[in-house]
Amino acid sequence: MITVTGPVAETDSDQLRTILVAAIWHERPSEILIDIDSGVALDATAVGALVAAAGIAKDQQMSLGVRCADPELARLLADAGIA
Repeated sequence: MITVTGPVAETDSDQLRTILVAAIWHERPSEILIDIDSGVALDATAVGALVAAAGIAKDQQMSLGVRCADPELARLLADAGIA
């Protein structure tokens, strides 16, 4: 499980992307769960990193899920194709 806390801006998105890619390519789990704490704000680059990771995970026959306490953010992520 990968837990995201605090605001995630452009510079943090690079770190998030690095962590997700490492999990997908190096750890090779069958499932990745991203836990997003309530109060977390994701900018467009962070959402893009999650969308890209979901696509890569799907290509590698892995499941990528997101648990999000904030209903508005959960809806945004679902609209972006991350469920």
